[in-house]
Amino acid sequence: MEFLALPSVRRIFMVDIILFEKLRRGRPDERLGEAREIRFRLRFDRDERAFAAIEDCEGNRASDIDHRLYSGALRQTLRRIERIRERDFWRMDWRGQRASHVVYLDENPLLIDRLLRCGQLAAESGQTLRLASGLGQASVLIDDAEPAFACCTVIAHDGKLHRNPVFLSERHALVGERVIEIETLGERYREFRFFNARLPPESLEQSISLLFSNFENPRLIYRDYQLVSGAPIRAQPTLTFEKIGADEALYLRLGVSTPGFAPDFFAGRQVSRIATVRDMARQVVIRELIYESGEQAMRGLKNRLNRRRRRFKHKEGAGFCQEGNLVIVEKRLAESFIRAELPELIADYAIYGVERLKSYRVRAGAPTLRLQLRHGGAFLEGSAELDFGDQRRIPLADALDQYRRQGYMTLNHGVRGVVDREFINKLERLFKISRGQVSVSTFDLPLVEELTDGPDGEGPRHRAGEVIRGFNRLDEAPVETPDVTATLRPYQKRGYQWLRYLHDHALGGCLADDMGLGKTLQTLALLSVVYPQESRPSLVAAPPSLVFNWRREIQKFAPKLRVYAYQGPNRNPAEISRAQVTLTTYATIRNDIDVLKKTPFYYVILDESQNIKNPGSQTTRAVMALQGQRRLALSGTPVENNLSELFSLFRFLNPTMLGSFETFNRRYGAPIQKEGDKEAARELQRKIRPFLLRRLKDDVLEELPPKVEQTIYLDMSPEQKTFYEQRRVFYRRMIETQIRAEGLGGSQMFILQALAELRQIASIPEVKTDGAIASPKREALAGRLAEAVAKGHKALVFTNYLGAVRRIGDDLERAGIPFLAMTGATRNRQATVTRFQEDPAVKALVMTLKTGGVGLNLTQADYVFLFDPWWNRAAERQAVDRSHRIGQGNTVFTYRLIMRHSIEERILRLQEVKQKLFDDVIAADRSSSNALSEEDVAFILGDE
Repeated sequence: MEFLALPSVRRIFMVDIILFEKLRRGRPDERLGEAREIRFRLRFDRDERAFAAIEDCEGNRASDIDHRLYSGALRQTLRRIERIRERDFWRMDWRGQRASHVVYLDENPLLIDRLLRCGQLAAESGQTLRLASGLGQASVLIDDAEPAFACCTVIAHDGKLHRNPVFLSERHALVGERVIEIETLGERYREFRFFNARLPPESLEQSISLLFSNFENPRLIYRDYQLVSGAPIRAQPTLTFEKIGADEALYLRLGVSTPGFAPDFFAGRQVSRIATVRDMARQVVIRELIYESGEQAMRGLKNRLNRRRRRFKHKEGAGFCQEGNLVIVEKRLAESFIRAELPELIADYAIYGVERLKSYRVRAGAPTLRLQLRHGGAFLEGSAELDFGDQRRIPLADALDQYRRQGYMTLNHGVRGVVDREFINKLERLFKISRGQVSVSTFDLPLVEELTDGPDGEGPRHRAGEVIRGFNRLDEAPVETPDVTATLRPYQKRGYQWLRYLHDHALGGCLADDMGLGKTLQTLALLSVVYPQESRPSLVAAPPSLVFNWRREIQKFAPKLRVYAYQGPNRNPAEISRAQVTLTTYATIRNDIDVLKKTPFYYVILDESQNIKNPGSQTTRAVMALQGQRRLALSGTPVENNLSELFSLFRFLNPTMLGSFETFNRRYGAPIQKEGDKEAARELQRKIRPFLLRRLKDDVLEELPPKVEQTIYLDMSPEQKTFYEQRRVFYRRMIETQIRAEGLGGSQMFILQALAELRQIASIPEVKTDGAIASPKREALAGRLAEAVAKGHKALVFTNYLGAVRRIGDDLERAGIPFLAMTGATRNRQATVTRFQEDPAVKALVMTLKTGGVGLNLTQADYVFLFDPWWNRAAERQAVDRSHRIGQGNTVFTYRLIMRHSIEERILRLQEVKQKLFDDVIAADRSSSNALSEEDVAFILGDE
């Protein structure tokens, strides 16, 4: 038998004594005193750091509190504070002084939760603070409504923006009487408050760059611009000629810069990201900044100086010294260095401060452009010189050649003229040079005049440029009333006035208003002026789903226009010449281009002009082949992905404006998209601005009603149409038989079954054909949702059918649009609603009427799509009012999708006659069909 070795009794006894001694609260005769009523007050030191002060009920500081006199959470919190003070007792600050006994919240973030849980943390006002549920995000809101940009720090939380928060730590912010936990800002969190400031417009990009360089999870709210990540950018070595000293020594400072950001911006600042604001794309692009080795750049500079210094063989006045990134060069060496090394310096460094080198025979600054031009069609032609004042005039071709070869121009008496690279780039973009002669597009004359000494009086250049300058005076001209049966809103009148100016000067333009602002109506206002005086027809190209909408709009607003829809198998080219406005599709143009290109149209109008965004596509080539004396484009998204789309659009509108695709890509495409050339972007924007009128709903909000509704008509596919007709004919016959046998009252259930099935076939035929027939509505909905989401909006989609919810969700997944779905099976609807309201990444909520029609607050959405209307207008209003209610700051746009030649269109037409029809008839798929007469049923199910 084996025995276990046991410790001795004496050893066990000694361990117990030690353990019990360690856990003693105190000697029996120790007097702890009495517990006082205390509370924790939030205080701030002179540096605005937050700490919790322990105070008694009279507000006096209480620093000798013993945690053993208290219990529960209060005891634990006091013990935690004591331990922090014990830990910090021997700490020294950077000045060698003992650390303060104050317990700062940013160094002890867990203490904030303890204090709030104990319920005794009070604000300086005495009001008890509480911890808000959910996570917030620190943001900077930039409002450019005034000449100076107004920046404000906010916390985005619970679907609201809370202004001017007080930051307690990198993860906590105080808003009123609530503490909100936020995504961490990083250790420089206290500096976030400095973004409560007014900024000049020119410092916008610098400020955004500092925001994303110095804080970990900031959010930017600026107009409706999207925040996107761009390719990394390399910092360029920079050489600044800082000054000429009293002893005539040259001071050189080495630094870095990037396009649009001078060296001064980087000096003494932590910059790791660069922001670029792209107004045309409505984006803020954030790019990582990659730094080259500063030592390598300094070594290269010193090698050049040493190479020149050796020539002087250590003569006096030919030395240099380095102090950090500053190099001081003595006069004799500096003269030799500038004379011999300037071309290489210009090639290897971004050069600043050249204007300080006059004593070294260097002239800096942009010369004046001198022009002698004459008319030459779409271009002005003639001669051009760069005028360097008393130094020299150089023909433009020679000046550009010298710059390419040596980086400067040779002036009189050996003086070298150094011109800014951006100035040279602009000259190369604006002028075409051939055999010493220059030519410039009339569209570029306003830009050219910025480089000259102004317009040339009444010469050819002045007269050609006056047309472009006239866009700036449109607000001064009276607006005539066009012949349409509608009252134009003020912004629509301005849009018509702009279209009329383009028309009067034979210019093409793109009306790029946000969807729902009435681009079609403004265009019809223009066509009502053209006809009946004009004998040639006009052509409108549109997606198939919009052709019928155009026809209805013409009938409603411009009924005097003769219109013909050139589409389908029975299209007749002979009818085009007999109509004033011909409507067709892009596919029809592509298929019938050999016929259509022979017709001399007066206007060629492209609706949804992004259909020609690909310059090399068959559709684009076919559209370009059309003959049109005047051209117009309509689009809510004129540029979706890249600048080649813009080129394709303006190649159609004004063919000579941007030159060839290769020229456009060399001058604008590559510099803007690959190099982030802001000057090229501004120049392109100024160039196209007169010819692209863009208004967002936010821009014209005061002129819009609270809700804007639009009905979108769509055509069934051939397979869907065949299936629909088979079932319609079947039900029509069966209902006629049923009514004869049972009467209208006895046929209610059968009528309801027929209407419900036909509605599903018209809206979502997949559910009745096991997916064999696809719904054209889904494609139309996906396109409009993508457009709304691309511009930063959120959308609601209402439908009656679970099958539609599932399939719309599939479409959104394929399109990469984050969404949520809500049906009767959704258990926690409020959680779904909360996430949709608070999560900026979620862009759409797809739901059934029964789950989403009432009782929900969805004010983050300002676009509502009624996928399959339920005819009860009161139910529609309830659905739309989920978004259009108190808390909604934007106009709500509602789109009703209707299938032509279906039960949907029939019921809408019947509603126009009988205003109260279906108010309580087919609501949420329940019917009291007594409100339907036998004639109504016959109309709904009847033949076309």
